[in-house]
Amino acid sequence: MILQRLKIRHAAYALAVAAFAVYAAFLFAAFARSTRDIYLGAGRVPSNGVKPLKVDAIVVLTGGKGRIPEGIALLRAGKGKVLIISGVASEASADSIFRGKLTQGELAGVILEKRSTSTYENAVEVRKLALERGFKSVVLITSIYHMKRAAYIFRQVMPPGVLIEPYFVTTPNFNENSWWDSKSMGLLAIEFMKYCWYELKFALEGA
Repeated sequence: MILQRLKIRHAAYALAVAAFAVYAAFLFAAFARSTRDIYLGAGRVPSNGVKPLKVDAIVVLTGGKGRIPEGIALLRAGKGKVLIISGVASEASADSIFRGKLTQGELAGVILEKRSTSTYENAVEVRKLALERGFKSVVLITSIYHMKRAAYIFRQVMPPGVLIEPYFVTTPNFNENSWWDSKSMGLLAIEFMKYCWYELKFALEGA
């Protein structure tokens, strides 16, 4: 009788684990599909569906290739008044980052934010700048695989009413056309787990 109960209990545990695995796989597939949708164009449209011609600030999150050059290009194109590089190493300088590629006039519009060490801290520090300077709209630049989590965190942290326009860059370490290859899926899996963590964090804080 005891043995039979143990078998039933183990079977129930196994069934619960299997159900959780299937559910997690479903959520991951939806996450991957939404990242793919960003590549197809949805990620370049802000949450209210209106894409402004110009914004108050261009925000570049460090940590991936191609992000800073894209921010410079948008600054030169007149997309924003200020370029914020968020997550810069404490010992870094404008000279070491830009290597003489910017004019003195362009450098005057650049802010190197050196306090943050994570995406959440990026958002917290940019929020401070937005409140200090009265920013009402920003372009958020990061890699495509990081865009969903970054945009979500920024929308949770930034002051109400601040428009956030996601703007992704492609990177050689992620293949958006075949995200299921081992390297790209590994990146997405990490992003998925971090995204779920922040969803839980903000849900608990708002409870």
